[in-house]
Amino acid sequence: MTELRRVLRLMLRVLRLPSRLVRLVFSAHRYRRMTVTDPVAYSDMLEAFSLTGGVSNDLLCRILNHPRQVFSHTGLLGTPHSAAIEELIAELQHKGYLVFPSLLDENTCDELMRFALSIPGVAKAMDEGEAHQPSSGIYRREEPTSTKFGYDASRILENRNVQKLLVDNSLLSLIQGYLGSLPVVDIVAMWWSSAYKSSPDSEAAQLWHFDMDRPKWLKVFVYLTDVGPENGPHSFIEGTHRRFGIPFALRSRGYARLTDYEISKHFTKERIVELIGKRGTVIVEDTRGLHKGVPVITGDRLILQFEYCTSLFGGGFTPIRFPISMDDAFLRQRSETPSMFGGFE
Repeated sequence: MTELRRVLRLMLRVLRLPSRLVRLVFSAHRYRRMTVTDPVAYSDMLEAFSLTGGVSNDLLCRILNHPRQVFSHTGLLGTPHSAAIEELIAELQHKGYLVFPSLLDENTCDELMRFALSIPGVAKAMDEGEAHQPSSGIYRREEPTSTKFGYDASRILENRNVQKLLVDNSLLSLIQGYLGSLPVVDIVAMWWSSAYKSSPDSEAAQLWHFDMDRPKWLKVFVYLTDVGPENGPHSFIEGTHRRFGIPFALRSRGYARLTDYEISKHFTKERIVELIGKRGTVIVEDTRGLHKGVPVITGDRLILQFEYCTSLFGGGFTPIRFPISMDDAFLRQRSETPSMFGGFE
């Protein structure tokens, strides 16, 4: 009887799909005119992804993408030729992630570490049942009070090194090539992961999941501490970012967190990549694919993260405040491509 109910529910979802797709397309066109996401659009987008395997996301991108801009190739990637950028984009399209060939420089890593240890943040809430209450203050590496400790996006962006990295032209050129659209800044984040507890914490994204807040996006992770096998490496399943890359049995569950056992029934170990690296490692990833953070066993891990999307259509977000003091490169990019900063106050 339970299996019959499950099949009937699935059939009902499939029958409702055409009307939800029509409503989703209407919502996308309305967003283009008014930059307001209809209340039901987000749930429609998630349901459509579950049932179409990503075809619906491609349809939304055709409606919502911003015109491309010209970026120089100079920056984190050095000064590569256009052909080299295209090769990196092809690798990203194939695997779903890309590790930059060079590291962020030592001085910038040092400065960002000092910054993270000097500004107040919040010890994040953990899974239900954990004896913990969110608290704020300065992070103390020797005495962590939760699995994850993070910072407000607007406070992070006060740092000029963060501003420079956010508008790095070689990075923007790569991301625009992958998205097929001017990148729109969606998320600026920085957090510590610690060995506060040994079991995976879903609130700290330490169980397998996919993201689905926007039609299409890329995340950039910068390791600001050395990350070895015991320091909580980010993990990704190659190829799961592509159309139908996540088996229907998993994606139809929506945002449910998945255990290693559930993943093992669908993927071989060879598909699962643990991204270890020295501090300064830069990783670009399409987190529509299945991913997680491995629990920290020893030490801690500091990560800086940006997200760039094709459009802010979809889930809700908290606007980021422009910093009072701006780096010249950041100020210039804001002036040249205002659409890139649509998520800012």
